[in-house]
Amino acid sequence: MNRQDSNGHNGKNQSMNGKNGSNGNSPNGSSQNGNVQNGNGSPHSKNAHNATTITMTHPIPARQVTVGDIAKLLGADLVGDAQTLITGVSGLDGALPGTIAFIENEGLLKTALDSSASAIIGPSSLADKVGVSERKKGLQGKPAVLTGNPRLAFAKVMEYLQPLDLPEGGIHPTAIIEPDAHIGEGVTIREFCYVGHQAHIGDGVVLYPHVVVGNGAQIGNASVLNSSVVINHHV
Repeated sequence: MNRQDSNGHNGKNQSMNGKNGSNGNSPNGSSQNGNVQNGNGSPHSKNAHNATTITMTHPIPARQVTVGDIAKLLGADLVGDAQTLITGVSGLDGALPGTIAFIENEGLLKTALDSSASAIIGPSSLADKVGVSERKKGLQGKPAVLTGNPRLAFAKVMEYLQPLDLPEGGIHPTAIIEPDAHIGEGVTIREFCYVGHQAHIGDGVVLYPHVVVGNGAQIGNASVLNSSVVINHHV
């Protein structure tokens, strides 16, 4: 499962089940109740207790996207290398490699192209300066995302690239993790979550409280599932 808007929300597959989510019931009917919290020695409570030893081995990295991802997010035109990585935004003054800057008019084009920014957002009128045979090269070799409102587009990209407000890392002792589930590195699993048999939780995944991941379900790297989301078996 991949992120949508980088937040892991997939409306088709993440069916909401208020009853299961609020009560913390696992897909097989096992209740996530006080027995888990007080560790009474049942298989589930033992499993949840062991889960506390699986902690984050590295912080979740800052979001990285490509220029192609940004163009798709904005519904904008793109010239140049769509695979150029972007990790932040910047102004033209003091722009750093890996960032994307914006200009609102052609008068700042030379400044933008001379800057260290890896890509630019600019007005759609700049498309006229790029011939069909040169589109893959970008503007003098620099990728450009072209849109009717560069300032608004830049604001959307800035919000999109903001670091996520993530909960404390690690696996909460009330979470139930079946012993044959795969748990990747840097995973955060919060209160009363359930991860079923042979489920796959990718690296950097965040599960907020009361999330249920069914048997055999696959959660892709860096996905974020909000509270009480239920992922059905083998999704």
